[in-house]
Amino acid sequence: MEAPHRVFLTATLADDSVLVTDFGADAESVVDPVTPLSAGDIGERMILVPQEINADLTGEQIRNEILELSKTHNTVVLVPSIRWAERWRPHAEVVATTDTIEETIQRLKTEEHVGLVVLVNRYDGIDLPDNACRVLVIDGLPEAFSPEERLDALVTNEDSSIDTRQVQRIEQGMGRAVRSNEDHCVVFLLGPRLAQLTVDPRTEPMFSPATRSQLKLSRTVASAITNRPISNIIDTANQALNRDENWVQLALTALRNIAPAAGKVSDAAVARREAFVFATNGDPAGARTRIESAIEIESDELVVGSLLEMQAIYADLADPELGQQILLLARGKNTNVTKPQAGLAYKPLDTHSQQVAMCVQRITSRYSSDVQLRLDFESVVEELIFDDLRVEQFEEAMREAGFLIGLGSQRPEHDNNGGPDNLWALGDNKFWVIEAKTGARSEAIGKRDMGQLGQSMLWIGERYDPAATHVPVMIHRAQKIYGDATSIPGMRIIREKGLGELAAALRAFSVALASDEWRDPVVVERLLRGHGLLAGQLENFTVPQVGVKS
Repeated sequence: MEAPHRVFLTATLADDSVLVTDFGADAESVVDPVTPLSAGDIGERMILVPQEINADLTGEQIRNEILELSKTHNTVVLVPSIRWAERWRPHAEVVATTDTIEETIQRLKTEEHVGLVVLVNRYDGIDLPDNACRVLVIDGLPEAFSPEERLDALVTNEDSSIDTRQVQRIEQGMGRAVRSNEDHCVVFLLGPRLAQLTVDPRTEPMFSPATRSQLKLSRTVASAITNRPISNIIDTANQALNRDENWVQLALTALRNIAPAAGKVSDAAVARREAFVFATNGDPAGARTRIESAIEIESDELVVGSLLEMQAIYADLADPELGQQILLLARGKNTNVTKPQAGLAYKPLDTHSQQVAMCVQRITSRYSSDVQLRLDFESVVEELIFDDLRVEQFEEAMREAGFLIGLGSQRPEHDNNGGPDNLWALGDNKFWVIEAKTGARSEAIGKRDMGQLGQSMLWIGERYDPAATHVPVMIHRAQKIYGDATSIPGMRIIREKGLGELAAALRAFSVALASDEWRDPVVVERLLRGHGLLAGQLENFTVPQVGVKS
């Protein structure tokens, strides 16, 4: 008897590789799926990204205008967390979580007008047809993943900042308000990190063909209002909401004759699944060999590192020492994979690099447009806050901030399991040894935190020139220490005021860069100096540690 066929049904996947790795689907059939004749039968959406149109717009300005729209059109805001919902709560009719979401959806469908509704972490599984939702807002990147998904996102997406799961959830979220080909809505994508993702050319292929077409049309319409006030963006949205004939015709044309996309399965995904099959059949050596063949043709070092980590797992089954050796190689490619037991070789920063030259090199190699530059800086600035729920994001933002202004910048504790949270090389053999305590709420700096900074000072003294200048820096709300803590000579503190000033300086620097010639070292040096971001000026964002709290 012929073996039964398995059929997988899916509406939205940014990367179809999961069907192969998790479910064992045949890769060839995933790449060539059974699809509808057309991919354009989804309904009309005008997709607007206000901070892509005008990077000077603030979140508050955009929210205020959306609140006005909600007075005449049901408006649904999708946010990743309760914390994110707080900025909308004062004006929302409902902030719905898991317990109240069904009741809220029913209200939107049955009542003539509800107004502004916020849904927390709900990007799929809900239908908001017709007048239930005419304005849909996705505010902030979806981030509420499982621990396993978060780890996988770190391992495979650290440098590109693109996570296929986020793209998938954005796509799913945008589909909540158009449930037939006769439906229509306006979609606003808010937040610098979300806007940054939409302008990245590497993101576009991850969206469905219909969404790509609608994004292209919306950008064409929005190009006429580039750098215009928010009122012009709302006027454009009203063309769709008020059924302007020109817009409706353009929208229909954009969805005509769109061919469905082929499936996407990476070579690495196929290798992972086939290696898993080898291992479960009692052949770990075959699993290692299959992973090795994938490594040989993979160009992305992050992916190579994650494949090496998997190869180390299979090697460990028969030869634990070999497994640790392979894991060491993996960690050299990707600092988010598992750390080997024997520790890691630390790679020191350049102690004498020229800040301006490095700043110019990094900016010119990374950005192709002023919009990309502004949004990238803004996504860093957004994370430079005291928040006990986003400590990891803060440390990465500090690394990025140092990198973007031309400093040597590392996260030694994260990358090597030892040393400070952040390390900045300021040039001329001078360093900032940074311990970030943005989650601390104590009235003074405690013994443990001071001890960590002291250990980090010992750490850098063992790895760098003894004649170098090592400045101990603590990022903390307090300036005093508790009586049982030991003070550290020369210690500086970045408090909330100083951190806010640093964030504002980075934002202003990016605005100036975007409107000037960022490839010219003379210009870049002038702007760094003007915004207080040259290495010798950074101390102005700090205060000395003084006083002991009794």
